[in-house]
Amino acid sequence: MLAHRLKGDQLKVNQIDLVDIDAVSGRVRGAAWLNIFSPQIESFNLSVQPWLLDGQTDRDARVWMSWLGLPGGPWAG
Repeated sequence: MLAHRLKGDQLKVNQIDLVDIDAVSGRVRGAAWLNIFSPQIESFNLSVQPWLLDGQTDRDARVWMSWLGLPGGPWAG
């Protein structure tokens, strides 16, 4: 009950995007950091689709996803 009062009872997503555009070469790089809070124990399927500035998708784009959590038991991370 205390956790619901402090953290809430709705799914929350926080995201920060960083875009680096090299004006000389025209190369665009980006990074996104994402945090998901779920008040219930759930599994999620996540995917990433990069979009260009004109709203089109880049078929040559490479996408990597990784976990930023700490390894270990339930109290270590």
